[in-house]
Amino acid sequence: MTAIFVKDRLRATVEAATGGQTTVLYTESGEPSFFFVLPKFNLEDIDPSLGSGPHPAFIIDGREVSRLFIGQYRGIKVPVSGGYELLSLPRVKSPYYWLDYVTSTPPYSFGCPPINNGPGYHIMTNAEWAAVALWCQKNNTEPHGNTGDGSYEGAPFEHGVVWNPYNEVLTGSGPATWRHNHAHTGISDMVGKFGEITAGLRIVEGEIQVCENNDAAAWQSGPYNAKPWKAILLATGALVVPGTAGTVKVDSVLASSGSLGEPHGDFVFSSTRTNSLEALNQSNRMSFSEVDSALARLKVLLLAPLATGVQGWVNVRNFGTSYAARGGDVLHNLGWAGDVGLGTLDLSYTMGSMASLRIAKY
Repeated sequence: MTAIFVKDRLRATVEAATGGQTTVLYTESGEPSFFFVLPKFNLEDIDPSLGSGPHPAFIIDGREVSRLFIGQYRGIKVPVSGGYELLSLPRVKSPYYWLDYVTSTPPYSFGCPPINNGPGYHIMTNAEWAAVALWCQKNNTEPHGNTGDGSYEGAPFEHGVVWNPYNEVLTGSGPATWRHNHAHTGISDMVGKFGEITAGLRIVEGEIQVCENNDAAAWQSGPYNAKPWKAILLATGALVVPGTAGTVKVDSVLASSGSLGEPHGDFVFSSTRTNSLEALNQSNRMSFSEVDSALARLKVLLLAPLATGVQGWVNVRNFGTSYAARGGDVLHNLGWAGDVGLGTLDLSYTMGSMASLRIAKY
């Protein structure tokens, strides 16, 4: 760990130029990555209705951490002995990766082969994504991104540097408004193009399952599906064993024969799942702002919006086992790009899906 945090000229220069908001950390092989330093904050600082005490992103294996390091840029894999390291670097081509969620090859990773950055490194978790999004909401800095053909649909003069025929842009090449804090010290490219896989959130036969606090940040070995998943009681928000009666489930309430670019019905959070989307042969899409729930835990994890929630859409597959990707714009060509935002949640990713990755560290 000492070598990873060594104070060198690059790190000292970056920290001095950004007032400590950005730092450089090193992998075990000595490769640098750029991180935004997210200090711990309390739920009541965002909204008293969420509860009190630290946001769960800052509690890992029962221990509070004073800050998290969130990769400023979408990740790029670099081969090393025994696998890959995932780096956070500016102005590079960040591709998408085929994902394997159930690998039992230590260390645990979403990618194949494993990601071997070193202790404390992990794929950004849903709890961490939610913490960043709630911070943005509180500070009125909802980020823009590549929701058009290399530009932001809401303001086409905002654009990044396109590097391929699919109008993907080099990491961090967009304007400051594409950063989470609307400054170049911030986390870039959280909105637009393919979704980013976030650990610690899945849906199993319609039941929402999460990790305790931010424990998924420490899930670095063993099969992902064998981790200590928790379900959420709809009546109280308590975390319980999956399969317990009365847990939060996604229930389809309206069948639709609409085309792929149209909303496929609606969904609600319910204590039962009476309608499987498998029977309808579809997933459900709706605006994130329309997700209706009074449950604080769902809002803390960005599964339901506050009264003035962040922008986005939700896509759900409530049969089988699916995983979470956030912030993406895979439906751009289908007319949904204008709704893309930090609240965007696609709970339809399965093994073999393709998504981008972002490294984080505690």
